[in-house]
Amino acid sequence: MRPYKNKTHQIATSIQSMIKLLRCILTHPEQFVEDKQVRLALKSQGALSSLTYTANFESESIAITPVSLTTLKSKVYSITGDISFDLLDKMRLEALSKLQRSEAFGSQKNRRSKQFITEKIKQLETDLNTLRESNFHMLQALIFAMNAIDSVGQAETNSLRTKRTKDAKETMQKILTLNTYPFDSLNQNSFLTSGKSVNDENKASR
Repeated sequence: MRPYKNKTHQIATSIQSMIKLLRCILTHPEQFVEDKQVRLALKSQGALSSLTYTANFESESIAITPVSLTTLKSKVYSITGDISFDLLDKMRLEALSKLQRSEAFGSQKNRRSKQFITEKIKQLETDLNTLRESNFHMLQALIFAMNAIDSVGQAETNSLRTKRTKDAKETMQKILTLNTYPFDSLNQNSFLTSGKSVNDENKASR
């Protein structure tokens, strides 16, 4: 039984570390632009599941070992409790996009050029539209939550209240997965951590 438990723990650690890595990239893409191993891993689902990667990024310890794509698809939600494989793949694509944009801006030495300013405006417009979409989805989740509270309160038995609470959480999570990180999850710890990173980054750039 011990080898089985060790394997199970290794898979869980690897999947959790994949998510940590993706969140680190989404928060600070500029720090991964030169990391060829990470860039290759983001190219496809199979490449990410085959990644071997160990690092310490700020307070995050990352230890990724290869897992089969089938295992990743079947285990990611049960291990994380709030991240489906579709959401994980969405994070992968967003991380790759952010790396590519960060690389493009970093390669432009003249930041006062018309081309750089034009590209920067396009990026800001894209980010603004993304935030608007996130606000809309969060409003949808909030409206649903208000209705769910009434439904739970009207339940006649504890078992029915438990079921309605569980169903409501799952539905709200599905709504939020339409958003980009960090507004794609009900995980308070990851949200607060990413919020702190964003605030610190904004303060440092002033």
